[in-house]
Amino acid sequence: MAAPRDSLSAPTSDDLEQLLGDALSSAKFMLDDGGEFFPYALAMATAGDIQLITTYPGEDDRSTVASLVKAFTQNRANWRAIALVSNIALADSAAVQVELEHSDGSALVVQVRYSGTGQTRGVDYGSRAHARGEGRIWTSA
Repeated sequence: MAAPRDSLSAPTSDDLEQLLGDALSSAKFMLDDGGEFFPYALAMATAGDIQLITTYPGEDDRSTVASLVKAFTQNRANWRAIALVSNIALADSAAVQVELEHSDGSALVVQVRYSGTGQTRGVDYGSRAHARGEGRIWTSA
């Protein structure tokens, strides 16, 4: 585990690891299938089941993510953890960004670089970067 995750409790770490794995698997599927994706979320309900949540794309990816955050904030009592998944451009490559937030207040951002295009040979994941995230859903709980 990377340094930002070392301070998490075991149950929180387990929840966020499960969401991260599912987020990267679903993003890879979408990239392999269509070469891109709109931001979406994976939400872990209080009982532990995971749901894929989408919304109508906004004017841009930021407005789509803001829409998802607003919906989760209004219904945060139903969720234990959230992963917001976006396809982003870095200076030298593309990456899948997963913003993870747990109801205990923990928040992480993971960026996973990728290469290849889905329609030719599939996407290959590369290096990962982990950082503390900014809580947006449970900040005023």
